[in-house]
Amino acid sequence: MFENYQHSYKTFLLLEKSLSANTLAAYQYDLRFFEQFLREKYPDLLLKDLELHHFLSFVESITEEEYALASQARMASSLKSFFNFSKIDFESIPTKSSLVNVLLSK
Repeated sequence: MFENYQHSYKTFLLLEKSLSANTLAAYQYDLRFFEQFLREKYPDLLLKDLELHHFLSFVESITEEEYALASQARMASSLKSFFNFSKIDFESIPTKSSLVNVLLSK
C-alpha cells in the first residue's frame, strides 16, 4: 500500500530530518506495522481510500494490545510524519492517549 512512498520517505527522514539509525528503523517498522494492520483488517483498502476511521481503528488496536504509551506516541509520530510527507492529511485525530494527542496536534 505504501510501497511507492517508502524509499523516498526513508531518504527524506535521513536527509531532511537527520534521524538516528535507531529512530529511522523504528519509523520504518511502525509504517510496516500499520500497513500490516490495514491489510489484515481491511484487505481491499487502497491508499487513496484511507480515511480517519482506519487510523482510529489502529490507535484503538495498539491501545487494546497495551503497548506502552511511549511506543504509542512513537507510532503516532511516525505515522504523522509519513502522512505529512505523503500529503495524506489526518489533522486533529482524537485518540485515547493524551500523549498521542499532543504529538498529533500541530
